[in-house]
Amino acid sequence: EKLATLSTNTAVKTIYPDQTYQLQLDASLDQIAAPAAWQQLGGSSQAGRGIKVAIIDTGIEPNHPFFNGTGYTMPSGYPKGDCVVGGTTFCNGKIIAARWYGENGGVPAAAIAQEVASPLDRTGHGSHVAGIAVGNAGQLADSGDGVPETVSGTAPAAYLMVYKACWNGADCLTSGLLAALDDAVADGADVVNNSWGGSPGDDPANSPFRTAIENAVLAGVPMIFSAGNEGDAAETITCPACVAETIAVANLSTNRLHASKIDLYQAGTTDIQTSRAALPSEEAVLNATIFNRGVIYAGADNANNGTLCAPMGGTFLGNPIIIAYRGGCSFATKVDNAVAAQAGALLLINNRAGQPSRFSVGASNQIPTLMFDQIDGQHMLDRILAQSNPKLTINLLSRQTNPAWDNILAVSSSRGPNGDANSFKPDLAAPGHTILSASTYGFGGTGWAFDSGTSMAAPHVAGVAALLLQKHPAWSAAQIKSALLGSANRADLFKLENNSLQATNFFDTGAGQVDALQTLNTAATFDSAAYSNPACLLRCTWQNQLRNETNQTLIWDATVETVNGLALTVAPSSMTLAAGASANFAVNVEVVGAPFDEWRFVSVTWTARNQATLPSAFLPMTILPRQATEGAVFVKSAET
Repeated sequence: EKLATLSTNTAVKTIYPDQTYQLQLDASLDQIAAPAAWQQLGGSSQAGRGIKVAIIDTGIEPNHPFFNGTGYTMPSGYPKGDCVVGGTTFCNGKIIAARWYGENGGVPAAAIAQEVASPLDRTGHGSHVAGIAVGNAGQLADSGDGVPETVSGTAPAAYLMVYKACWNGADCLTSGLLAALDDAVADGADVVNNSWGGSPGDDPANSPFRTAIENAVLAGVPMIFSAGNEGDAAETITCPACVAETIAVANLSTNRLHASKIDLYQAGTTDIQTSRAALPSEEAVLNATIFNRGVIYAGADNANNGTLCAPMGGTFLGNPIIIAYRGGCSFATKVDNAVAAQAGALLLINNRAGQPSRFSVGASNQIPTLMFDQIDGQHMLDRILAQSNPKLTINLLSRQTNPAWDNILAVSSSRGPNGDANSFKPDLAAPGHTILSASTYGFGGTGWAFDSGTSMAAPHVAGVAALLLQKHPAWSAAQIKSALLGSANRADLFKLENNSLQATNFFDTGAGQVDALQTLNTAATFDSAAYSNPACLLRCTWQNQLRNETNQTLIWDATVETVNGLALTVAPSSMTLAAGASANFAVNVEVVGAPFDEWRFVSVTWTARNQATLPSAFLPMTILPRQATEGAVFVKSAET
């Protein structure tokens, strides 16, 4: 009845159901060159100063040290929103706005048992995300594993604006999210982070958020979204990250884990021959160092039992360490078989490339169980088998780093093409795996925790956008997006395919990994930051505009990177631009033998002539050649 009444109201344009949407730094900041970028802005104490970053999420824990207001001055016209609720003060100088969006004026029915009607975070997700974006610099963080880290947010001196539209037990309602988007812009946010999303592969034309996002971007506010955790299949970008104007962010690993160092001794001595790191299971039952213990390979007596999926056929004295391969059966089965053999610990060798995986044993009998990455585990096993009486020490947790662990796309990270393949998605990638940030530790706590997902990747990009706006406060949202994509780091980004590492493409990591320093040094931007064409019929053409963002006249030269079967040209291919000036150019693609209906990834790079210190501007493109009738030509103009 209410729906029928609304549908006849001339003030109502479209009616959408009130659906639910899901929530989707220590090592990561160096990975994106944030500390180097801070130096341009006066150091960590000034990085992001004066910029207002809105987080639409599950609320905030205002008493957490990551959001302490000491040293901040409330800007004119603030605070805004629900700054004091139920005796809790949410606005403190660092936090300058706080609002919450319930159901029928209160807590959503599904969340009543776990929630409160205020901006207070009762899940930890919102606080974790906010900390990654703008957490105060130099905080000592201990997740409870006894390995403290010094952490900072990406834009540590920025202001925080909190919009609680997601709830513990009730996800996020369309009505609350739309109100939060509108309020964040109206309250004066400079950047908005959204670590939430809906179903994968949806068409943005059907998204109830499209108009709000388009209006926010027109108002100059970059809209950062997590790309989604629906990978690794194609066409899994979630909406509203699917909307063209957003900046959708994929999830990469870092090179840091809190893991145990495993030492192998020289035969008959206590001299360490080799050491490698192994990640403990989530049960983490290693309470003391296991020192100088014998080690046995699970397949020593039965080559077919290297995975320890069958009993070892006996027991061993001295509670030795057993080493086995991952795969073939459950972790619980392996542990049960190790316990039956009276093992004191179990070491697993990962059966896929990249980091050792976080895992749960799930066995009733618990012994310390840890996992090597594939390379380190094989290295260790080879040396164990080369000795007649090998001995190992398993040390307590410590910070372990390995360059082979970083820049690997999470299997769960959503992939392109977009639901509307005319939009380039995802746009960027950032660290989002095992990120250490603020946690509520349940209800009302002020602790720290690791979390993973595109939810953790997006606020890194929001923080970098804040740094860029601090340097260029008059830049439009389109300039910010172009600078972020055009300066991204494309080197050495990998994904897991068939248990081995392969180079990523634009559907995996967008234009590349966000690079804070290169973003701040941006010398040129485009009206459109990227292109996608799902129907290139023999020839397709885009119009775009290059803007010289420097304070000097420069000659800009275009180079192309293409693939066999696609001829890529730029006209003009050189332009002289005065400081702040812009000029149009066309990108032409001709299909000259490329297979039809197979996506191709190409790019144009503009470089300032004889200016080696200025970064180039990168323009990524995804092209799907399609067969056309004779003489047909498809021309697509850039959307700005």
